Amino acid sequence: GGSVLLLALLAAEAAALRVGPPQLPHPRHAAAVLAGSKLTCPAEHGIFPEAPARPQQLLQVSSELHAESASELEAESGRNFSFVRECRSIADKLSMLQPLLIPRLKLAFCYVPKVACTQFKDLFNFLNGLGNETLGFGHHYFMSMPKRLHMTMQNVTRENGWKFAAFTRDPLLRYLSAFGSTCVSTSGGKFEHVYECCGPTIQMPISDEDMIRRFEQRMALDAAVGLVRGDDHWVEQSEIMKQCSWRNFKPESLDYWGHLSGDVNQQVKSMLKVVNFTDDRVVDTFFPKNTRAGHTSPITVPPRELFRNKAIVKSLLKVFEDDYKRLPGVGCSFTDYILNGTSVFDLLNITTGLAAAVSKQNIQKANRPAGNWTRPRRNRTARSSAVQTAQAVPAPEQLQGASSTGGTRPSRIAPDQLGAQMDLDFS
Repeated sequence: GGSVLLLALLAAEAAALRVGPPQLPHPRHAAAVLAGSKLTCPAEHGIFPEAPARPQQLLQVSSELHAESASELEAESGRNFSFVRECRSIADKLSMLQPLLIPRLKLAFCYVPKVACTQFKDLFNFLNGLGNETLGFGHHYFMSMPKRLHMTMQNVTRENGWKFAAFTRDPLLRYLSAFGSTCVSTSGGKFEHVYECCGPTIQMPISDEDMIRRFEQRMALDAAVGLVRGDDHWVEQSEIMKQCSWRNFKPESLDYWGHLSGDVNQQVKSMLKVVNFTDDRVVDTFFPKNTRAGHTSPITVPPRELFRNKAIVKSLLKVFEDDYKRLPGVGCSFTDYILNGTSVFDLLNITTGLAAAVSKQNIQKANRPAGNWTRPRRNRTARSSAVQTAQAVPAPEQLQGASSTGGTRPSRIAPDQLGAQMDLDFS
């Protein structure tokens, strides 16, 4: 009975792609969140789209495509290499990402992890007629990317009638979302993406105050030694858009640019109307109005409490400098609110005093954070660790970056400079 029903659903979907509007999947297949929050700047809701782990099926892009993408990155725009560090355990790599495509609608979408990525994956897979088995968290994220659709990005051009779209998220909230899904366990002790944490993990349950303290330590660490290089959970959104193709996906080139705040349901409908798709039932299924489904975070502390230490927050802003400068307004839903009237641009243009805002005490806490720095084990032969031995924390003046008026950025920390000052416990 079940297999017959599934085949019938697949046949209906295939027929719909040819002659009419698609048949909606059963609601249990739709993993949607935040659509009904009716959020507007400057505040965003405190629930984040996370969920229990399932093995993620990864697709390694061809070496030729990777080389082409890397060349484009270097040619089109300089990357913020100053605030990155190595982590050998990562599996969800930036280099694997490509835009999601709907060929019949000629829509290319820059897929950004931690920006309702499961919901957008499900939407694109469904509209491509790929079947209900591709829906849900933890799997089939690359099915609507060019290689799986037997396409190349060379033919995805404006000259060929394609439209380009993307959704972004406030950098601080996306950072918190990455922390929750990689470093914090569920109440049952499971992690979504523990290989991507690259820092101390947290076994729940812990008190709200302990959660705030541990999150502040992680922020101070990343402000001191940088984000994890090349991991799609942690890298800046502007870097992901460069991976998609900065030429097509920079803000001034987009046909639609949405933001994960406010009425997301209506924003997705508006995006699809750009390519003349008007069946709102599909969007209502994957981004339902006034409800949230699935994908919940183990972190229940409100974001404004987690970001209450303004000194650490201001130091962390420098890590996301490229996002704030290249994606105008990207911080409107939370960063502007948490800064309480201070312009993020003014802060980023300060060449003295910003790094000193992180107190010596907080830096010392980052040196010896609470919790276990774990070495996750995939199998007996796996040699990857949860974190490359962390770099020596630089002096405060080294945290200062270049501004639009000059100054210097700290140089990229080379692997041979990795120090043992962190004295981490890998037990």
